[in-house]
Amino acid sequence: MKKIFLKLMIFVFCLTILLKYNIVFANIDNLNSTASILMDAHTGIILYESNANEKRYPASLTKLMTALLLIEHFYFDMDERITMSYNSIFSIPRNSSHIAMNENETLTAMEALYAIMLSSANEVSNAIAEHISGDIESFANLMTSRAKELGAKNTNFTNPHGLHDENHYTTAYDMAIIKRKLLEYYYFLEVINTRVFTIPPTERQVLERVLNNTHRMIHQGEFFHENVIGGKTGFTNEASHTLSTYARNNDIGLIAIVLGNSRLRSFEDTRILLDFGFSMYEYTEILNTNILDEKVDIVNFENLKIGEINIRPIEKLFAKLPKYFNIDDIDFVVTTENYLVPPISNNQIIGSITAFLGDIEIASTELVSYNYDFITHNFNENSYVTSYNLSNYEYEIRDILNFRYILRDIEIDFSYFNYFLKIFTLYNISVGILVTFFLIIIFGIIKKLNYKVKKAKLSKKRPEYKSRIYYERNFKKNSNISRLKTRYKYK
Repeated sequence: MKKIFLKLMIFVFCLTILLKYNIVFANIDNLNSTASILMDAHTGIILYESNANEKRYPASLTKLMTALLLIEHFYFDMDERITMSYNSIFSIPRNSSHIAMNENETLTAMEALYAIMLSSANEVSNAIAEHISGDIESFANLMTSRAKELGAKNTNFTNPHGLHDENHYTTAYDMAIIKRKLLEYYYFLEVINTRVFTIPPTERQVLERVLNNTHRMIHQGEFFHENVIGGKTGFTNEASHTLSTYARNNDIGLIAIVLGNSRLRSFEDTRILLDFGFSMYEYTEILNTNILDEKVDIVNFENLKIGEINIRPIEKLFAKLPKYFNIDDIDFVVTTENYLVPPISNNQIIGSITAFLGDIEIASTELVSYNYDFITHNFNENSYVTSYNLSNYEYEIRDILNFRYILRDIEIDFSYFNYFLKIFTLYNISVGILVTFFLIIIFGIIKKLNYKVKKAKLSKKRPEYKSRIYYERNFKKNSNISRLKTRYKYK
């Protein structure tokens, strides 16, 4: 009974996992949003889109563009203070998003960024516009022109906050482009990843203002997603709910934009898009180590071309790309020296190759020489030949020939060189004989000194040995009697 129950539990668990992934992939083409897009934040590759280029009302996603201009304008001084004017506060409906700022009250640029991204403060957006451009209309024109510079061709802004205007529109694709630019700034990433931020008391407010991030996917709960860094929510009656999200898993960053949806389904659609996107990536070989078409010229010391050399990558290139991605869309840029001068060897590093997707570098490696035949000079015929394949003796022969080549270029007569070489050889032999004789003498002196040292040591150990030696030296040559006395006395 227990075994049957255990098998049933395993079956239910596996079925749940399968259904979960089937739901993700089955629903990817049936999202509830009227327009959506999923983009690779690093390369700009579009992983999924639905009505991505149709004009829609962005609601408060507009503040992404306001935030970009704010950061670009105050980048080197985020402590500069922005003053709230009467118009910035009272030109917006009282029931729209705000943080209850007062006329002539100020915030730092960094606090203003938190206010518009976390609490979607409309009056702060107006104050930013007035501070940068002088009035809201001029700032809206700046927003539109900056968006077009980024490639957002179907966008027109009439205000900095996103409250409804018939002429205020964008597309899911355009918002993804703007969001992608913002991700280049650390300030923005820090802000959108903050769950709660507190603005300290100001000159017109004695109480702190607590700002809560309205993006529910960074808060623990039903819609929490571990890979989500943050984003921006938006809503107007005409636009319905809009949502911008940035998520990162290791080295993969994804931007998800959903427009025209209900509040809860915006988060659900975003989850489906992100899970789909992260499952699409795999490491793909984009370049092997085969020889390339490009070659590098080889010149002599007179800058005359004497040949060419083949090049190849030192290793294979891999990039983490979507499974269906067309590798032909990748551009390769080869960087090498304009020319090389011998000596050259196989597998010598002579450049690099870099893979680009648009203007984004995705991989690179070094280039080395390949299948190199040594190129030398024929002195007799005063012409250049390429018939030397040096195999095992490449380095030795190359060095000799190259040395002769250098001598020729500096106009040294080889007859004098040979004469000098003979004299040098005789000199070496003479020096060798003298050194050998000197070493023999030194060896003899050392042997003599060694004998005396040993004798002195024996004298210290046996005092009578000195007397015996005395008798032997004085009597053994004179008589046999002396030798006998010495032998018996000192035996």
